[in-house]
Amino acid sequence: MRKTAVVTGAAGTLGRAFAVRLARAGWFVACADVNEAENRETLRQVVEVGGEGLCETCDVREPAQWRSLHDRLRAARPGLDLLVNNAGVAGAG
Repeated sequence: MRKTAVVTGAAGTLGRAFAVRLARAGWFVACADVNEAENRETLRQVVEVGGEGLCETCDVREPAQWRSLHDRLRAARPGLDLLVNNAGVAGAG
């Protein structure tokens, strides 16, 4: 059975790279991000490389959205093996 990972910030460059890399390695990847369109693109790329996953619009600052992600993932998978906590806003100064 595939291991299961959640990647927050999955719509961004680094999050997408994590998600696709995990998919190539055989993981089921739950893509979570506030940017719904780009998050769906990440899931499309996960599937394109032979992976499986799901896509959840999720603002990690909102407990109710974490619960929604948890509930969807729990319905689809028996457990969670890895959390890539990549969400956030980077700034350079």
